[in-house]
Amino acid sequence: MELPTKLVKAKSVNPATMLIYAPPKLGKSTIMALLTEKYPNSLIISNEPNGYNFLDAIVKEALDPATFRSVIAAIEERNKTQKLEYLIVDTVTQMDSWSEIVGTLRYMETSQGKKFNRIGKIAGGKKISPNSTNFETVHDIPQGYGYKHSRAVMIDWFDQLSRLADHVIFVAHVKDKLVSSTLGESITATTINLTGKVKDLYCAKVDAIAMLVTGEDTSERYLSFQAKDDIKFMGSRAPHLKGKILISKETEKEVEAYWDNIFI
Repeated sequence: MELPTKLVKAKSVNPATMLIYAPPKLGKSTIMALLTEKYPNSLIISNEPNGYNFLDAIVKEALDPATFRSVIAAIEERNKTQKLEYLIVDTVTQMDSWSEIVGTLRYMETSQGKKFNRIGKIAGGKKISPNSTNFETVHDIPQGYGYKHSRAVMIDWFDQLSRLADHVIFVAHVKDKLVSSTLGESITATTINLTGKVKDLYCAKVDAIAMLVTGEDTSERYLSFQAKDDIKFMGSRAPHLKGKILISKETEKEVEAYWDNIFI
């Protein structure tokens, strides 16, 4: 094996994977829809009902894990002739919710979990349906040991989705939590609405993380890649994605999106 002896030039400019999180009703769906208008070889997978009903967009709804898997399979088939340029998954927060049930069903198929959710806990007994009030999930396993099963589902989905397009954007909700400051008081911090270790894994895997924010001019929206005291999860490997970058502006007639500022 021959090792490099000279400087190897950068191979990528734009992020292949990106995580964008936003408060509700800030216009992120409109901005995502405008991306599909600009780049027709793109697709939005909408995991929440009615998310794009009022928008012109190239979008496919997947409101349950089974449909979600079918959409992934359909994209893989389509990619045999032409690979998607942009794929938007809206939202990864909903995926995180699904992973608890999917992880449980996977666990029930293993030798270790063959008695899980079976009447009488007897191997070969009748399985309890996920719709049953008696159904337990892997998150009910003591000491948090079961979370690894739902986390494995999320990792599998990330790996699958990230191969489906040249650029994949994961959209997440935000949540506020109370944290202690260096002075001892509690402050509110904005973070990504994902399960703890899933959030860490996704943030480590993606090339860029940004929060959608309003500018001083309230008609403008920016993607902020700059972390601050109350918002930790931001940043980018791409050199041009720093600070706050204008992504959209609302005029009297329409909303304009500036995706060229992100994918140069």
